[in-house]
Order: sequence, then C-alpha cells, then structure tokens
Amino acid sequence: MMLAEGVETQPIEPVGYVGADVGWMKMFGIWEIFAESTGRFFVDRFSVLPPALVRREIRTDLDCFFNQGPDNPSPGNIPHSATDCPYNNYLIRHFWLGKDMVYAITGRMPTTPQTRNGEPQMQPAQARYWSICHAGSGMNGQYQNAVYGCLMDDEVTLDSERDYIIVWSRGNERPANARPECGVTWQDFGPESVQSANLRWMSVYPDHFMNEYAPNDLNIPWSTGAWMQADYDPSLVGQNRVGVMGSYHPVIHYLSREEFEALGCPVIAEAIPAWEE
Repeated sequence: MMLAEGVETQPIEPVGYVGADVGWMKMFGIWEIFAESTGRFFVDRFSVLPPALVRREIRTDLDCFFNQGPDNPSPGNIPHSATDCPYNNYLIRHFWLGKDMVYAITGRMPTTPQTRNGEPQMQPAQARYWSICHAGSGMNGQYQNAVYGCLMDDEVTLDSERDYIIVWSRGNERPANARPECGVTWQDFGPESVQSANLRWMSVYPDHFMNEYAPNDLNIPWSTGAWMQADYDPSLVGQNRVGVMGSYHPVIHYLSREEFEALGCPVIAEAIPAWEE
C-alpha cells in the first residue's frame, strides 16, 4: 500500500542481491557506488547482462568521464574523488524488510574519543567517529536519500567486549526484548520497505587509526575491493560473514519478531541465528 504522501510501505522480502549471503560494498566515490549498485541490481536480480560486461562498462565510464581508475596515472589512481572524504570510509548495503521481520546487525565497535561533555582534550582511539544510517527515497520517490535514522558510536549499547546488537524493525513490530536493558539498540526502520544503509568509519592518522581492521583503502584496495573490478574479491567485505575487518565486520541477521523475542533477555549475539534463505 501507499501512504498519502506517496511513501511505499508494502513489506518486501529480500532476495538476490539483498539476500542472506550479501555483505557490504565499499564506496570509492559517489558516482561509482551508484553505478555499481545499479549494475549489481540488474546482474543479480534480472540476470539480463553478464557481470563481466557490466563491470567493464562501469570501469570504462569512470575512466572516460572522470579519468579515474586504479590503473590510471596519478592522480587518477587515487580512489577518493571530490565527492568523498579521504578520512571517511563508507560501507553501503541495500535492505528490504518483510512483514513482521527484524534486521539484527552484530559486530564490534571501535573505540572513539569522547567529546560530548566538554572534555579538554581529544584522546587517542581506534577511530575518530563511527555511525550507521538508513535511508529511503521519501515521498513520491523524489529524494535520493531520505534519512530515517542514524546511530553514532556513543549512542549504541555495548557489552564488555564492545560488541553491539543493532535491531531495525517497523515501529509497530518492535520485539519486546529490543531494548538497552537486554543489550540491544533498537531503531525504527521507517515507512519504506526498500532502503539502503551507510556505515561510516572515520580514521585520522595517527591518533584515531586502527591499521589492522579499519575498512580503509589499505585493507580494501580499489583494485580488488570495488565491485566493478575484474579482480573483485567479495571475501573482503562483500560476503555476509567476517572478512578483513575481523570482529568489526557488521554481520547481518534477518529473522522474524517471534524468533528474536525467543532469544530472551539479555540477548546474546552468538545466539542470534545466521541468516538463511
């Protein structure tokens, strides 16, 4: 059905390129991530074009329009563009939400400096900033990113190991145990069933930098970390399982509200079942 304003509310079950095995895409520029998302949609959802052809066309267009690509001469071989910030690393994924279903995202939060209460000095940490947002298209589909919710690092409930459980569901389908007392950070998914999520990890060398696990261009190189590349390696972050980020990889679980409530309180991350289609 549709709201009066034109926002799509019909529950849609995730399939294909938004399904159980799919992890995240690293952003190497705004134009590129939109081209990759569109290309992947047509390849995985409709199988109308060979993946190698679509990837080659995106590489060709990026080279033609922007003189960019990992094999281009400098400065074209630098992945960050005018639409990106070299200190921020973004992971992108699409989410489709069915009726009375729940997304549970589990992972480990990097340490970040505390700055809310007038601290006199910003202390060293593993990252400068961390956040996750989800967005849709807004009424009548007229907005590129109508943000329905964001959580920043100090708004997320953590356990003693700094592990988190973030749950998204519709407001009237919130599990009874999706609350901080049970170790869960809950946020309303919003009215649209089809959305995208954006995880931002800010690394600033040397005081807010974690070399081993940060989703930066060293751990996820442009030549193998971008979906458009002929040598794309999905094991880095592209699969819905731990990759180069180790415990910091945000793993996605998809289950019914009833199944999540059956986990009790407190909710133990290891007890959340893996997403199986």
